[in-house]
Amino acid sequence: MLLEGPKTGFALIHEVARRTDGQWTPGPAAIYPALRRLEEEGYIRRATGGPGLPRAYSLTPKGRQVAGEWEKMRRSGRDELRSLYRLWERI
Repeated sequence: MLLEGPKTGFALIHEVARRTDGQWTPGPAAIYPALRRLEEEGYIRRATGGPGLPRAYSLTPKGRQVAGEWEKMRRSGRDELRSLYRLWERI
């Protein structure tokens, strides 16, 4: 989701819920530790802001590279599944 642009943790929670049609709404205890780990590993950075203001997370160059590679693999897997499904329909 951060490939699309910076987002706050709150926005990420709501976006996951939207994309899963409400099947999963992660709580802050799931999102924020994951964001902290990604930040510690250099994949994302958190914008600086004033006290009490929401701070958006964005991909670092390292994070953008890894996310791009993941997206390519995801697309490739989806295409392979579609091919298998078409083959299955012919059988």
